[in-house]
Amino acid sequence: STALMPFDYVKVKQQVNPNQAPMMETLQGIIAADGCWGLFKGWGATMMMSFFCGAIIFPGVEVGKLWLTAKLGAAFVAKYRVISVLSTTAFVTFISSLAMIPWEIVKIRTMATTENL
Repeated sequence: STALMPFDYVKVKQQVNPNQAPMMETLQGIIAADGCWGLFKGWGATMMMSFFCGAIIFPGVEVGKLWLTAKLGAAFVAKYRVISVLSTTAFVTFISSLAMIPWEIVKIRTMATTENL
């Protein structure tokens, strides 16, 4: 997330700017106005999204596998291991995505301020 943050910030600035300056001009404008650290605006919200993602997905998959084993039986889950893990992971990732929405909104609003365009 952190390594790609400057690209995300430049993309948001380009989307907000009605003149649609080229990427390098937008990048130079951000650095001129805010310095190199200005490219990491919205980093806190991105880290919170990563925290919630990890806090939900990792334990959620394990609990989901235990729940699936209890409902369908150990033999069924062992026989269809890949399908059971993929379905559990897909469901937990969906729930995690819902938890990240408020932080994505904060990140975009932080980046999209029209000052220093």
